[in-house]
Amino acid sequence: MVWAHYLTYGDRKLLAQHYPSARRWAEQIAETCGGRTSPGFAFADWLNGETVVMDGWQREGCAIPADVMGTACCGYTVDIIARMAGALGEIADAERFARLFQEFRTAFTREFVDSEGRVRGDTQAGYAIALAFDMLPESQRGKALEHLDVTIARAGNHSTTGNITSRLLLQELSRSGRHDVAMRIVTAPDCPSWGAMIHHGATAIWERWDGFLDERKGPVERLRFQAVNPWETHIVEGPFQDPGMNSYNHPGYLTVAQWMVESILGIMPTPEGPGFRRFILRPQIGTLRSARGSYRSMYGEIKVQWRVAGERLALGVTIPPGTIAEAHVPCPSLDMLDEDGRDISVSDGVRVLGHGAGVARLELRPGCYRFRSHGFSNEQDEP
Repeated sequence: MVWAHYLTYGDRKLLAQHYPSARRWAEQIAETCGGRTSPGFAFADWLNGETVVMDGWQREGCAIPADVMGTACCGYTVDIIARMAGALGEIADAERFARLFQEFRTAFTREFVDSEGRVRGDTQAGYAIALAFDMLPESQRGKALEHLDVTIARAGNHSTTGNITSRLLLQELSRSGRHDVAMRIVTAPDCPSWGAMIHHGATAIWERWDGFLDERKGPVERLRFQAVNPWETHIVEGPFQDPGMNSYNHPGYLTVAQWMVESILGIMPTPEGPGFRRFILRPQIGTLRSARGSYRSMYGEIKVQWRVAGERLALGVTIPPGTIAEAHVPCPSLDMLDEDGRDISVSDGVRVLGHGAGVARLELRPGCYRFRSHGFSNEQDEP
């Protein structure tokens, strides 16, 4: 939380205030996990697909093993604390905790990943957390993504993740060139998905994937649910999930909003310029035709708007005063990209950093820009 606050607001004072307790926590993790693995904790990836109750849904195999998740979380924690130390100039601690992270990373691969990149449990959550927390060597990342593809197909292009790993799943899909798959998962009209909540009239994010399902209205249907105490069950009828724990306004799956800002709009902070003094603009086009949104940073409002029409992508961005953005703009080549009708090489405030894999990398100074990418191709299927 403190590291996320630092990235968002650039507040070194708060970082320094909480660093001593963070350092003690990293040392406690090192002492407790001598073999650099963790047994995990009881709740793990809370309310994952294993808790969904509906006809035809395969519950078995949805839950990430607790030790896989626990070890990944321990590794990620010490990695973050190493970054905190580096930002505060605590070089010795930064190096010490970076080595500790590598020890957890090595142990994770040794204990939980086979030679084909398959993570123990073979779950969406397992692959998502291993990829997002950088627990895999580069040689295994591609294989893990292929196994993730299989788990998604096995679930009928739905998510089986819980409160903790759902955003990580979407993040890694978008980051690896599978943004269209992420969009399908989010917008699917049937459970489990965010689209299913909207389909059932939700105006806020639910606590459970299956908080309410029309198909459970039958008078004969009797379902077995998890009660408030997770080691007990009781029986209820009808469309509602467990009445002992079934909120219809809950933050658990609300992390999809972060994915929307970071992937669809592409607005992301950087450790090199915390507080959005320097930030990334990398909109993922995918299957959408248009998107518009903004983020209110400490320096002012960052705005992004894009639209696809035929073979042209129009992208408008606003960079607030005192900031610098690195924009990643899809285009076949630099000569097929212009800014407000001008060649980007002569556009004020724009510096070309490079081009590769169909994307132009541009440094943008404060101002408003209107880019047009000609010959743009978006060959993905509609979700």
